[in-house]
Amino acid sequence: DSRWEFVDAKNKAVNPKVHASVRDFAIFDRGEVITDRVINDPGTVYMICLSDPADLKPKCERKLANAAKQAYELGWEVMCLTSEPISEYPEMRFGDVTVKCYNMDATTMKTMLRAKVGVVVLHDGVIVDKSNCRDMSDYAPIPQYGLPDFN
Repeated sequence: DSRWEFVDAKNKAVNPKVHASVRDFAIFDRGEVITDRVINDPGTVYMICLSDPADLKPKCERKLANAAKQAYELGWEVMCLTSEPISEYPEMRFGDVTVKCYNMDATTMKTMLRAKVGVVVLHDGVIVDKSNCRDMSDYAPIPQYGLPDFN
């Protein structure tokens, strides 16, 4: 927009060993808490976050399908987080990829993502990226800017 002018940007090195304490951050698999497994396992986890899967719009579904396929091709674990009952959504199909669903509190998920639909990428238990579905590209759904090469 021509009304705005870029003034400055500041980058700060972050110690990856320092974890933010989100006391309500919990992931459930049919009542069993699996948060420690997700956070403590080495590697990359691609978390598709859907407040209500029934409200998923076709354009966003297409972006998430491309992203899920790309994440699987990179060898990442892909999971779907929703606040809806798992009995209704034990898994979701995103294009050619079927993803197991887990529960997370809706408020915690929206706080983490700042949106109702999007993705959060964890690497070795640290959030390295998060994207609102509206900000994801159809062609490069997994952002490549600023992310370390995890392979």
